[in-house]
Amino acid sequence: RTPTSFSKKYEKNFQTLNLKTLDNQEIKLSNLNIPIVIINFWAAWCGVCLEEIPSMVALRKKFSTEEVLILGISSDDENSIAELKRVEKQYGINFPIVPDYSGEIFNLFDISSIPSTIIFHKGKVLEITKEPKDFNSIEFIETIERLLNKRLALTSQT
Repeated sequence: RTPTSFSKKYEKNFQTLNLKTLDNQEIKLSNLNIPIVIINFWAAWCGVCLEEIPSMVALRKKFSTEEVLILGISSDDENSIAELKRVEKQYGINFPIVPDYSGEIFNLFDISSIPSTIIFHKGKVLEITKEPKDFNSIEFIETIERLLNKRLALTSQT
């Protein structure tokens, strides 16, 4: 889906967001010089959310950490740390998981259903998806490559 009236609010929140990962790493989005940032809202108990994870893991392997950052914002509560770590190991999650125990990040981005994803390009909202997404689809990979000026998509005309 294309950006909505929420875009400006999301872009402002993106600039002020300071996150702490499951591994206690601090991430300040405004300090990052990564062109594509994918924020995926999910929970360990959400089956549909878990179905998305392999495509995010595959996407993470296709692009360097200087090109694409994926953040998994989890709505699980503080009692679910062991479950989050189990899911991380089971699915081979290769991107930061950010627990949102208080629901503050979900509220900042008006997330009422999961999975939901907000994709930013250079701090601007590129896409808002409030349903499951295949992050490894040819169309999505081509979009990322085009935004990164990696290589021309096979479908482009000369």
